[in-house]
Amino acid sequence: MSHNNCQTRVISFHEGKIANVSYYYNYDNGYCKTYFIDDVDGDIIINKPPMPIRDGYRFGGWYKEEECINEWNFDHDIVPKKIYDEEENYIYKETALYAKWTKEDI
Repeated sequence: MSHNNCQTRVISFHEGKIANVSYYYNYDNGYCKTYFIDDVDGDIIINKPPMPIRDGYRFGGWYKEEECINEWNFDHDIVPKKIYDEEENYIYKETALYAKWTKEDI
């Protein structure tokens, strides 16, 4: 998926499904906020995204909030099961994960 020079990696995007797990760069790189998206339904995330790269910083994992307080545990944390209304329409709920960055000493 590409928007305005923005490359978002997609691995589990099946026709007719909306990706509900988003991985965010978590810094203003000037062109793209989303790094990777996936579609998971009530399970652990099996396909961990490739490690993002940022010049001058070390990647420190994926976190549940922008402030990078609670790290996502890929072995135990579960994406919520999808919910549908009475007409079987999917009620969208995003699971957002944010990259943690630590400035490298030069």
